[in-house]
Amino acid sequence: MNQRLVMREVKEGSDPVLASVERTYTAAFPVKERRDFALVRELLACETRFRLCGLFHERQYIGFISFWQFEGFTYIEHFAIDESRRNEGWGGAALRAFTAQVHPVVLEAEPPGDEWSRRRIRFYERLGFVVYPHPYLQPPYRTGDPWIPLCLMKYGKPHPELLFGQVKQTIYRYVYQVIPETTLSPELPHRDVERGD
Repeated sequence: MNQRLVMREVKEGSDPVLASVERTYTAAFPVKERRDFALVRELLACETRFRLCGLFHERQYIGFISFWQFEGFTYIEHFAIDESRRNEGWGGAALRAFTAQVHPVVLEAEPPGDEWSRRRIRFYERLGFVVYPHPYLQPPYRTGDPWIPLCLMKYGKPHPELLFGQVKQTIYRYVYQVIPETTLSPELPHRDVERGD
């Protein structure tokens, strides 16, 4: 793609681009796969590991990427291109630009159970991501919602000592605020991100 993509970090919850990000976020992800957007704003204000970048072409907003920077890897929590700019190659361009600056990178993806999920896995694989060969459950964002079977995918080589279990535990603890001891069984109670208890 010859078009130039610009990634601009959102530093605070009052940044006007967040209105566009919220629109894309809400449209792209079902309720069970996202937190309330007020909590995204809180994370920007209070959580130094959490970051969010707006994606732009010629000053026009085209999407966003939110991620967590941990010791040894970066976890992409949400990534979406605005509906008005899909199928123009921006998704691949954005991930190539991101992984050129930051690696190793880990993200969640739906297991390849239907044509849509298989296409998404192939999209990530074409960009250099590989599926961790271990089962993974995404903890719920809200109390009462089910744990979701997903795949973890990685780009680049994590440090040798950074094993799948450590990556999973780090994501559970900081992104979903699940107490590590409870992650062995999805039926056990865990901290609720929305209530903050």
